[in-house]
Amino acid sequence: MKRIFIPLFLLLLCSPWLFGFDQTEDYSNALLQKDPVQRIQALEAYLTKYPAGSEFHKYVYAQLAIDYVDRQNYSKAFEYARKAENFLGEMDLEEQSKAGLFLVLGAYYFSQNNSEKALNYAEKVINLSVNKQEEVWKRISASALKIKAAVQTSPLDAATNLYNQKKYLEAEKAFSDLYKSNKSNFEVVVWYAKCLDKNGKTDAALKMFKEAYVLKKDGLVAYNIGIILNRQAKTNRNLIPEAINYFLEASWLLPAKSKEAMNIAQSLFFGGYKDQETGLDFNGLIKRLEEMNAGLKALTDEFNKKYVGKTEEEVDEAQMKTDIQKMEAFKKELAKIQAKIKKAEDEFNKLAEAAKIRVKSKEF
Repeated sequence: MKRIFIPLFLLLLCSPWLFGFDQTEDYSNALLQKDPVQRIQALEAYLTKYPAGSEFHKYVYAQLAIDYVDRQNYSKAFEYARKAENFLGEMDLEEQSKAGLFLVLGAYYFSQNNSEKALNYAEKVINLSVNKQEEVWKRISASALKIKAAVQTSPLDAATNLYNQKKYLEAEKAFSDLYKSNKSNFEVVVWYAKCLDKNGKTDAALKMFKEAYVLKKDGLVAYNIGIILNRQAKTNRNLIPEAINYFLEASWLLPAKSKEAMNIAQSLFFGGYKDQETGLDFNGLIKRLEEMNAGLKALTDEFNKKYVGKTEEEVDEAQMKTDIQKMEAFKKELAKIQAKIKKAEDEFNKLAEAAKIRVKSKEF
């Protein structure tokens, strides 16, 4: 429960001649204690000394509820507020004292998720504060308005606020409770997945994100699934194809991250690609292509130097034929490497096109 700032309110003293003088004196002396700790001790001593049910008990309960809030001991404040609540119709309290007690009760019922009662007490405080200009009333009213706003905030908004405040464990608990009765609510499932991921529960987060993706083909969800699978693929390479597919789907569904998702998919695909014949990965094929292009240029330059501009008498036709055959063979090898690169690119493009077809057929 958020801290509620409440000043000390003096309770209205009842006529002393109606009760025992000792009770009245002890009660009065307790209230006159300026130190909050000593006042609490004196009031609790009164409760111990005199029989329960005496006229002053209800006022002592109310004062202790307020004093314990000032001490930030909310469990004790709530305990005494609940006792005082039983006598609300009997106590003749000053308005500030009444507002203070109502405020504690409103906070108590809010902590118990009893929205109806929390709102009822908050409204009572707000009504008492109308046209009151003193600073203390402004603080009381502000606290009541906070309770009212919190009560009127939907459970989903409240849980989301916890996440945005980086209270991830509390947010996970809130979304876990929401999820139990809202398993088909896309927004609830996504937020729950995000909380689980923030709290390091990767497998559970992945499961929730996939559940959300079944509910709605959302690009950001697909992207998050890809991110988690890519993370897990560091120790399990078998997950790479699945990660690629989710990134490709995200690239079609999420314009804001389309290029980024496509680049990651390409990096994963070509980073893990291997040509079965040569044993080269994709980067190895590119390097081989560059080397062979350089080799072909060198052969071409050498051929031109030997034969271009020469007469038939100056040219060894047999050697020239051998050199041409060597160049043609080299070109064939180069074409094979080019074909292997194109084959890899075609395979990736097929995956991208298949992803496009999937998302188009599954879009809501």
